[in-house]
Amino acid sequence: MTIYYLLTNGSFTYAFIAPLVVTLLVGVAEETMFRRILFIRLLGLFQERGFKKALLISAVCFSLLHAVNILGGSPVPQVLMQLAATFVAGLFYVLMFDYTRNIHFLIIMHFLWDYILFSGATKQIPGYTVLMGILQAAEIVIMLVLLFRKWRKYDAAESI
Repeated sequence: MTIYYLLTNGSFTYAFIAPLVVTLLVGVAEETMFRRILFIRLLGLFQERGFKKALLISAVCFSLLHAVNILGGSPVPQVLMQLAATFVAGLFYVLMFDYTRNIHFLIIMHFLWDYILFSGATKQIPGYTVLMGILQAAEIVIMLVLLFRKWRKYDAAESI
């Protein structure tokens, strides 16, 4: 059940609240683990020149965490698609964290993304597929802009 259910039935039920709590906890845990702890530690390990390594290792680890869905019975092609999507999301979240140094923003984004995916909203929101495609395209554009800015900063530092 989703916000759609709440709006049409007007009640807070377990089916409405449980996905909210679970996806919020997942957002807090994963963002803390992969951005606040792993990425920061990797940056310290590789120093500032190792940003690319820290970025890639953090995104790969975030992606591989989701391979556990095979054990939950998800079909292999679906898990492979999820691994690709979470790798891109991992790159995006690291770049956003590096740019903003604000984990709270990422937790909210992660929570909202997971809630939309796991709450059943996908079946109830008209045009959901188009909306998610637009959001993913926006993530990729923002990620490319941030990467370009970061690389340009490194190139300028090397020429000095």
